[in-house]
Order: sequence, then C-alpha cells, then structure tokens
Amino acid sequence: MINIDEYKYWPGVESLAAYADGGLCPIHINDKLQGGRYQIINKLGFGGYSTVWAALDHDDQCLVSIKVVKAQYSENNIELRILEHLRDGQKPVFIVTELLGPSTREFGKRFGLSAKIPKQLLLAVDYLHQQDIVHGDVHEGNVLFRIPEGFERDLEEIEQYEVTRKDGRPLEEGIPRMLVVPHDFDLELDDEEFESFNHIQLIDFSSSFFMSNPPKTTHTVLDVSPPELVFCKSLDKKMDIWSLACTVYYLVAGDWPFDARDDRRNIIPQIHRVLGEADWLLAAFEDTVYEGKWDDLPQLRFSNYRDYCSLEGMLETHHISQESGPNTKRNAAAAVISFLRRGLTVDPSNRPTTVELLKEEWMSEGLKASK
Repeated sequence: MINIDEYKYWPGVESLAAYADGGLCPIHINDKLQGGRYQIINKLGFGGYSTVWAALDHDDQCLVSIKVVKAQYSENNIELRILEHLRDGQKPVFIVTELLGPSTREFGKRFGLSAKIPKQLLLAVDYLHQQDIVHGDVHEGNVLFRIPEGFERDLEEIEQYEVTRKDGRPLEEGIPRMLVVPHDFDLELDDEEFESFNHIQLIDFSSSFFMSNPPKTTHTVLDVSPPELVFCKSLDKKMDIWSLACTVYYLVAGDWPFDARDDRRNIIPQIHRVLGEADWLLAAFEDTVYEGKWDDLPQLRFSNYRDYCSLEGMLETHHISQESGPNTKRNAAAAVISFLRRGLTVDPSNRPTTVELLKEEWMSEGLKASK
C-alpha cells in the first residue's frame, strides 16, 4: 500500500497510488520495450486503468502509441481480447497502435454542419457492430485524428518531475523515478492545416464488450450515458447509437446536450425536457425504484435541468436553426436535427441501428452542409 502523503505532490500527472500492487508499470523516457524494438520518447496521457506513451518503433522506423494497462486488468483484459478479435487473432503484448493526433474535443465548433467527420464515426461504430462488438464509451475524447502526411508531431519537449519522498528516504519498490506530464498537441492550425485533418479513428476499447456477453454496467462517460444505462437495464449495440448522437451534437454545437455533473441520473429530467418520451422514462423510473437498483446510490437530487428546452431550441442557441438563415444552411440544419432526433431516441427498442442512420439525409453524399 502506497501512502501518497509521504511523497511530494505534482500537478498534471497520475497519482502515485496507481503504482500500488496490481497497478501501473513504471515507464520512463528512453525505456525500451519488446527486446528494444520500441523506445519511449514522450507521454501522451493517462487514465484510471493505463498510461499511454509515444514511442519510436525501431523496426518500422515510425512513431507509435503504446498503452500500458494496469496489471490487475491485464489478465483476461477485454480491450486486449477485442483488439485480438479485430486483428484476426494476433494477440498484442502491449496495445501498440498508430500515433494519432488531437481528439475532436480540441477543435470546438470548427466542424460546422459538415457530415464528413460524423459519418466516419458512424462507419467506425457500424464496423464494430458488424463484428458484434459494442464500443461502450463513444465520446469526443475517444475520437482522434490521424496525423496528415507531411505534418509532424513535435514530441521533443518533455516535462517531468523527479519523484521524491518528503522524508528523503528511498522510493518504495514499483514507484517510478520520474513522473511525466502528458504532451499537448500544437493546435494553432490555420484553416488550410485544419482541413488536412480529415480522417479519424475511434480508440479506447476498455469499456467495450461482445454482444454475447454484455455487462450489467459500463464506465461510459456520464454525460453520454444512454437511458438504459442510467436505469440499469440490459445493454446492447443501441447504447453506442445514443452516445454517438451525443458526440455528434458536440461536434456541431461545441457543447454537450446533457450535463450529468457527478451522477448520471441527473440527465433524466434533462432528457425529458429536450426529447420528451415521458411514458418510457416514467415506466423505467418506476421499475428501477421498485426493483431497488438505486438503493446503494446516494440520495437523488436532480440539478441544473430547468435551463433545458427542446432539442431544436437547444441547437438554436448555437445558431443551428431550420427556421432562419440561407436555404442551404436551413436545409443542413434540418438534416442534422433529424439525425440527432433519431439517434437520441429514448426507448432503445425504437432507436435506429447504424445501418438505418447511414440512410439519413445528412449522411448522404449529395447533401453539402454549410459551415
């Protein structure tokens, strides 16, 4: 057991508690993995289950991303199993992938009403569903851009802290000598550079599952949690449709449709005000309370829902309206609203599939959405 109070605090890095037994593997700049093939050159990020690093692949002479999972999650790890399935049985030792660029989160509203990136995301989810895989955590932070040809990510600047104890004694076993601050991507892109970022990848399969073995719950980001997850109902592919629609809302509006704060149940009255479907919500609420599925959760205190209005009204505050503006923009807005209305169907049994959403007008090649 690591007592983090015995160590100096550093901002912007993972807690040393994550390196306790069964936790993270200490990784340092210039460490070499897999017989020297991969050399660590910088840190890309960290989360509750892993750290992610940029590395030089000496065999292929390219930069890659390496995700190192906590030891306690490495045995029968669902992310490793799903990646093995997608790679036709090639089981990875570490999760080594292409080095990617920034997430869609970094670009705010620069996407306008273009369907280019949303359609790529929908196609990515559609491919997973064809493999009977549910992603389980579709959100803007898990949608990363591929780095365009000729655009180099500068990873030379390294910010790190030496790990020391307050009493000056030696570090405990398993504690890293240095903690590295994740490297930020340079986002000062002009319009031409931004246009070159036009291909995305959906990442992070740590909350994914096979349809043949659905979990009772997932670690889906609270704000994009589908109603069936909030009400502890059975989970399937339809949960990805809801989270995808929330993500698409973010891409066009630069904001989330719902705000769960620290409890996903907070979005229940927000959903009602934005989308309606009171009958399904009330029936689900009654079932969940009657069956005691929330008994172990804190007292329910709905907050911050009176500011919400209809989906159309919410989008109008972001200057997306099918009632005003030039015809091309009104038509594009109408197509976006139709897509979101269908994707955000509250009753999962009525929510469309990826195949059905791909037939929406906004996804068609002929519709040229204005920015």
